[in-house]
Amino acid sequence: MTARRRQPGRGRRRVVDSVLFGLGELLITAGVVVALFLVWQLWWTGLDATAKADAVAADFTQTQVESPNVEGTKHYDDPPEVSPVGYGR
Repeated sequence: MTARRRQPGRGRRRVVDSVLFGLGELLITAGVVVALFLVWQLWWTGLDATAKADAVAADFTQTQVESPNVEGTKHYDDPPEVSPVGYGR
């Protein structure tokens, strides 16, 4: 039987590899969470704001009254002349 030679630092390398692998997975997961948050902020809240703005515009349109068309309310004469105000007099 031949004895297996243990390479120096082999056990330590496995620990470092495991830590780096776990850290990499955490960073990828954090990136996915941030990307989903950005999608929600930019896309979903935009849809929500558009729906609310459309509802407010529709409500505003329904509450408008038509202006009365009364004869004689329009003025076609020239405005009165205003005398210049003297500064420092």
